[in-house]
Amino acid sequence: MISGQETRDRFREVLGSDVGDEFYGLYCDYHDAQVLFEEYRVLFGNPKDVNMLNAIGGRFFGLIQQIMQDSLILFITRLTDRPTMGGHECLSIRILPLRIKDDQNREIPDRFRDPEWVKKLDELVKKAKKKAKYARQHRDKRIAHHDRDTTIPYESASPLKPLNIIEVKHALKRICIVIYYVLAKMEPGTHFLNTLVYQSGAGDFLAHERLRIELLLTIGSHVDSEINPNTPFYRRANSVFDRFNVDLSRLDSETRSKYMELFRDFEWEVKGFRDKGVS
Repeated sequence: MISGQETRDRFREVLGSDVGDEFYGLYCDYHDAQVLFEEYRVLFGNPKDVNMLNAIGGRFFGLIQQIMQDSLILFITRLTDRPTMGGHECLSIRILPLRIKDDQNREIPDRFRDPEWVKKLDELVKKAKKKAKYARQHRDKRIAHHDRDTTIPYESASPLKPLNIIEVKHALKRICIVIYYVLAKMEPGTHFLNTLVYQSGAGDFLAHERLRIELLLTIGSHVDSEINPNTPFYRRANSVFDRFNVDLSRLDSETRSKYMELFRDFEWEVKGFRDKGVS
């Protein structure tokens, strides 16, 4: 695996300092967006995992989902914005055909000047821009601004179509095709064309939570086996902790209180997960 600096240096070597730096920025933005999409897919792509997240903290994870969706929208729109907006140059895939066709740029290798190749690049960029139209509507009318016509007047408003993660996936795919079309010309058959590999934090989190819930439900099964309406709470807890070689009678009062509180939390959490249908 090569470092980011080595990647940037290679892009500069092939495309020249300015275009190389610009392409490296686009390359990084695309991969950041792809990692975010994969984390989103892992967290919210499986209905069973969504049920678990709702049981843990539905409102909180609902906010996380909305933030991740909006971040993906912003990635897509930034990567497909006009080359210039408000008098400022933008780092967008739409600058690539312009840079490569610029006769004043002597750093671009001749193999990138092939008219058929440049024409194809132009077509791919236009397709990516078209796929991003859906995302741009959400950015302009909901995220960056609240378009009045989408909600008022209530009876005749024109609301935006609900966010569709499949549309986001397709837009990212179109951007990916542009980035890797240039890479294939730059470094045919090299490591730059490898599939993105990374450790999923969302996957680690879900695995941790599944294990925690499994342990809770296991302890809960021991609790259930000992519950008797006529049995004091202390004896019920003592019988359960005995299974884990914890003798409450031998503990000092402070430690015993902590264990009792832990047991009470377990009872409540197990009951909460069962009430929400998590198993």
